[in-house]
Amino acid sequence: MRALDARQARMTLGLISLSVAVQLLGLPVSFMVVSGMLLLAGWLHWLWYWPVPKGLRFLGLMAFGVMIFAQFGNFFGLEPMVALFVGSLLLKLLEVRTQRDVYLLVALSLFGLATPLLFNPELWWFLAILALAVLHVSLLAILHGQRSSRRALRGAAAILWRALPLAALLFFIVPRLPPMWAVPMASHQSLTGLSDSLRLGAMDSLSRDASLAFSARFDDPDNVPSPGQRYWRSLMLVDYDGDHWMAADVSHLRGKKPSASQTSDWDFSLLMSPSGQRWVPVLGSAMEWPNAMEYLADGTVRARHPIHARQLIPLSADQSIVNVPLSTPWWNRLTALPPGLHPQTRAYARSLGNQYPGDEVLTEILKQFNEENFSYTLQPSPLVGDKVDSFMFDTKQGYCEHYAVAFAVMARELGYPTRIATGYLGGEESRVDPSTLMVYQYDAHAWVEVWLSDQGWVRFDPTAWINPSRIESPPELRPEWQGANLPVLEELAWLLRGQLWLSQLRHATEWMNLNWMQFMAGFDGSGQAAFLKRWLGKVDVSTMLMLLGVFIAPGWLWYSRGWWWPKKTDVAKKYRQLLAQFRLPVHLTPQQLAQQLSVRFPQQSELIEHECSVLQSYWYTQVAVEMKHVESALRKLKDLKQ
Repeated sequence: MRALDARQARMTLGLISLSVAVQLLGLPVSFMVVSGMLLLAGWLHWLWYWPVPKGLRFLGLMAFGVMIFAQFGNFFGLEPMVALFVGSLLLKLLEVRTQRDVYLLVALSLFGLATPLLFNPELWWFLAILALAVLHVSLLAILHGQRSSRRALRGAAAILWRALPLAALLFFIVPRLPPMWAVPMASHQSLTGLSDSLRLGAMDSLSRDASLAFSARFDDPDNVPSPGQRYWRSLMLVDYDGDHWMAADVSHLRGKKPSASQTSDWDFSLLMSPSGQRWVPVLGSAMEWPNAMEYLADGTVRARHPIHARQLIPLSADQSIVNVPLSTPWWNRLTALPPGLHPQTRAYARSLGNQYPGDEVLTEILKQFNEENFSYTLQPSPLVGDKVDSFMFDTKQGYCEHYAVAFAVMARELGYPTRIATGYLGGEESRVDPSTLMVYQYDAHAWVEVWLSDQGWVRFDPTAWINPSRIESPPELRPEWQGANLPVLEELAWLLRGQLWLSQLRHATEWMNLNWMQFMAGFDGSGQAAFLKRWLGKVDVSTMLMLLGVFIAPGWLWYSRGWWWPKKTDVAKKYRQLLAQFRLPVHLTPQQLAQQLSVRFPQQSELIEHECSVLQSYWYTQVAVEMKHVESALRKLKDLKQ
């Protein structure tokens, strides 16, 4: 590709490659492989003048089309559109012929930089994309002839700095329309390990996942729940087939709104990460929720559509569990066990039931977990045969779901209506904002809720008996992490997590990031209307026109006056006046002027050559010349004695 010199070609290829890599981070690995091959072809074509085979671009187009259809099933949606855009950008890279094509290529890459923010709206991504935008504008300056990379970078930063106030202004006053990223994402992009079913071993992948599940900011900093109260209920699993515990159909669980006379224990706002699911974690039972949610009879809430983008959800909750009288069909459903399964465990439960009357038997089961050499571990031995019996009488090793499933089976065998609750337990308090709890995927937890005739639904957490530190200690101090067979990088991350200064730095950065995401997620149409109403009193057409005409337009004209207001130092005008002073043609260059003046003033020829060279460098070279030297040269030439 001979439209550019080698330096410009390397800079363009490097920046395009970086831009493409960033845009591909939200897509499957197969797209990265094909894109890498096309990028390699682009480097060979641009720097080593490798001729692009005629069929390569067609094959690249077909490969992207087939992958998009195979991965997503159609060409409509956020991820297919991003993949199609990246493919088009790479194919354009292989057909550049002129410098105009290069400008178009860089402009397309600059436009595509916004796509990573659709998948990663964190503050750090915004800052990284902003830095890449500065590099793109700098590259355009270099392609236009600016040889100094430093001056190009400084000029690009100045341009974006001037544009930021206008962009911020438009962000606040332009009506918030439904965004393009409301198009659903594919399921692979936004999935959490929690689902509407549970089987032994299902939470193993979450136990070491340090990604943020959600954050909760409480309205009253003095009323943040204690560690033992942080049971975030997401799903109630009621049906059991011997292998899976499954949630009931939501249509069968819709409940009535709690009485307005009831007061909530906590008021908080959840910032949910994309999950691809409809569940919303709630402390205890929900009391107030947004209209976009639906309330279920078990006290939990569901989004009406899967959560594919970060959402800010205000909630009020009561720490008690909703107690709705059980009908006969539900009683039978919640006590059912598959016949013939788990014979040893069920016989053991009956033997305890014969020894301990009433509800005392449930506490005794928990005591047996504590006294019979059971252990909590993230790496339990494999279960052979009947999994529940194998756990109870052979391995006696497991984590929360093992104990929850075993306890639920024994409670049902004793005739108690029982369900398994899945969600999260815990929440790390921010060192910067004590009213904020950060809940990670490794906080995923399972426990049991049992119906007692005189109390209603009561929570039983066998893990609290086996491993109290699971409830009370931060993750890096929990015994199960010590000696765990973790990958090297994960083990190093957990060791460093205990360092105080690193912990403080992490909390500070996460606090900034959470505030950014909460603001961006909450500034929707209603949030914008509330903001404008708070500052303007009312929001209507006349108010907005007055704001635009009286404040915004004059303010922007004043701010950008450096672009349109004539500068005090007009070098070209002063140079023309200098030529007129010596009665010389106006088309003379500084070099030609030096020749003319040296003939007239031979005694000062050395001074003339030097000052004219300053003017020559200012106009005809890429060397940076300070304005004070240019003005000094014009002044000295003007003062030559006739």
